[in-house]
Amino acid sequence: MRFQLVIQFPETIIKEIDFIYNLEEAIGRVVSDIAVVDGHDWGSGEANIFIHTDNPSKAFSQSKTILHSQGLLSQVKAAYRDFEEDDYIVLWPTNFKGTFDVQ
Repeated sequence: MRFQLVIQFPETIIKEIDFIYNLEEAIGRVVSDIAVVDGHDWGSGEANIFIHTDNPSKAFSQSKTILHSQGLLSQVKAAYRDFEEDDYIVLWPTNFKGTFDVQ
């Protein structure tokens, strides 16, 4: 798989340890036909779920159903990069200004 998609959200929404594991598993189920969820991390004020895919736009589109059902869509950022590159291309929010970084 050529791209790394990162779904990023504020660490403060993690109320219990199982939250991120359950979210990761739910996203993994909806993207399983085109992507593999490669884990997560959190710290420095943010949490990230990492997804490997050849189609980051479609993988994020499929993930949005889970994020919306959990009330998280307005709090997340999503961006992807080619594994050969360092810079991310932001998919969400569509009006995002600034730099997307993974801490």
